[in-house]
Amino acid sequence: MSRRPGPLVTSTALALSAGLAGTLLTAAPASAASIATWDKMAQCEASGDWSLNKGGLYYGGLQFLTSTWLAYGGGAYAPRADLATKKEQILTAEKLLADRGPSAWPHCGPLTNLGADHADPYPDPVPPVSRITGLAAGTVVTGTTTLTADVTDAVGTPVRATFYVDGAAVGTVNGSGPAYSLALDTTALSDGAHTVTVRAVNDAGQTGPLSGGVSFLTANRSTTARTTGDFNGDGKDDIAVLYDNGRNADGLYQTGLWTYLSTGSGFANPVKAWDSVGSGFGSWNWDRSKVT
Repeated sequence: MSRRPGPLVTSTALALSAGLAGTLLTAAPASAASIATWDKMAQCEASGDWSLNKGGLYYGGLQFLTSTWLAYGGGAYAPRADLATKKEQILTAEKLLADRGPSAWPHCGPLTNLGADHADPYPDPVPPVSRITGLAAGTVVTGTTTLTADVTDAVGTPVRATFYVDGAAVGTVNGSGPAYSLALDTTALSDGAHTVTVRAVNDAGQTGPLSGGVSFLTANRSTTARTTGDFNGDGKDDIAVLYDNGRNADGLYQTGLWTYLSTGSGFANPVKAWDSVGSGFGSWNWDRSKVT
């Protein structure tokens, strides 16, 4: 490999830069570069070896003079660049780049188009965003069913997702996602309407917001009948579910009707539209019940 000059900053310039924060120097516009561009720089400067130490004046993947490394804060990480991590070298190089521009690397800076990349190599992490992908809204379930969710994180990586039913945690799934699934035993739930939500945690320890809820119905101890139709006149197909809630302690048979109104992209939370006992009809014979 031919010798590539590292950051071109003299000791005099370094003293001025450290003492006057660029006031007496003609500073280049503040800049930044993505990790991909810094990798190209390291390939050009040091054949991609972030620990390069050939016993000369320049060290590390970006070939820092030790005086330059210390002047731009690298000493907080290590006494020389080759002893620091890749991230620590890039963070120090970002300060040099912001102060001196890509000309600080007179050969590899222009060669890798360093001045044209303004991305933040290590942006601040943001909380992950979750959404339920299954169950579908309005589903009537019995026994064990599968809850599924997708998690996205613009910067970090999700590490786990927790599912909730009616606000209570029902299980946590570990892994980097983006898809998560959990088996749910619905026999532990009361028959009727429930809402499932999910939230995730990323590798920075940030907990994301609770997702939007998806409503479903369980029918483990009762019989159901179901139909669809436009119940509110908005031109969208809604869902109605009729429940046989069985016999009460007073001997009356109870039936309830729940509706899910369509939102166009899903369904609103279920609403109890009618109940045989509560409405005054009294005992209701399920064998003669139907939804139309």
